[in-house]
Amino acid sequence: MIFACDIAVWNVSILLTKAAISTLIANLAPVWVGIGAILFLKEKPGRIFWIGTAIALFGVSVIVGIDKIYSSRLNTGHFLAILASFFYSFYLLIMRKGRLYLDTVTFTAISMLSSSVVLFFVSIFTGTQLLGFSMQSWEALIGLGLISQLGGWLTINYAMAYMPSTIASVSLLSQSVFTALIAIPVLGEKLTKIELLGGVIVLAGIFLVNKKMFKRKVAVQQEYD
Repeated sequence: MIFACDIAVWNVSILLTKAAISTLIANLAPVWVGIGAILFLKEKPGRIFWIGTAIALFGVSVIVGIDKIYSSRLNTGHFLAILASFFYSFYLLIMRKGRLYLDTVTFTAISMLSSSVVLFFVSIFTGTQLLGFSMQSWEALIGLGLISQLGGWLTINYAMAYMPSTIASVSLLSQSVFTALIAIPVLGEKLTKIELLGGVIVLAGIFLVNKKMFKRKVAVQQEYD
């Protein structure tokens, strides 16, 4: 249910504000994950985590464009993006606990099946169109489902058995860097020097967090055979 709410709220926020700004706000999730880890998982992120998170988020801001952030006016889309970041962080915290008891495939299957059911009823309740799309749209949706969702979350869920949710949430900020790189061959876009600088800053923050994360060690149960 939490994952379904994240997907629904974030997609609506994109329609109400600029996609880049919505994505940037949604990337605040590591901050909420860090706070949630302290409150619910009894994990204590150290000073390096917060510094690395701040550096990575600044890098994302550089990639998105500082000028776009300043020129963006606060609206409903921004609030929904903030709400999406809460749902996303909550989902990562739940995933961290669930992966201690379930293997990757089982957890992913239950998560995707339940979230699909919830999203179906959300679509019905909101009168969202579910049929009548062009073949190109169906191809895009199938690609999103199999590659971005199934493939992406299988790898993320697998990783969550070996790393705390705090490290994972910051590491996932690398998606902004890879999105920019993939856009070069797929969309024919070119990276500017500022975007390259932002990518380097993001990766530097991620490296810092992964290098030294907690003041005390956190036991992580390994993947089931």
